Amino acid sequence: MPKPSLDGGFELLLLRELGFLPSLDVQTLSLQPLKPDDRYALVPEAGLQWVPPEERQALTGAQWQSLQQALDDPMPFAALLRECADLLGLLQRPLRHLLNYHCGVGAFRTRQMMLDIQSL
Repeated sequence: MPKPSLDGGFELLLLRELGFLPSLDVQTLSLQPLKPDDRYALVPEAGLQWVPPEERQALTGAQWQSLQQALDDPMPFAALLRECADLLGLLQRPLRHLLNYHCGVGAFRTRQMMLDIQSL
């Protein structure tokens, strides 16, 4: 069974390839650079936006920037797993919410999709 970091890496790349993942190194609506210690959340309708420090489904600006750097790597999946595996587990809920929102399904079954692709 795939680990959450595998799921998260696959989901990030899927969202990017479908055109639903905004740049993760700026605030989406204002295009302002992220502050390394502030917290930001990925919101389906608004992209990456600042949130109060107590927000549970948020990462710091530095963490989002690390994810963007991994996505910009020539081998993004390997870079995500190598550099950001701990962050991908934290993104499980926000990424699933984003996929559900954009794909119009009640539950997006990433693991099953990955297993189906592997069996081809």
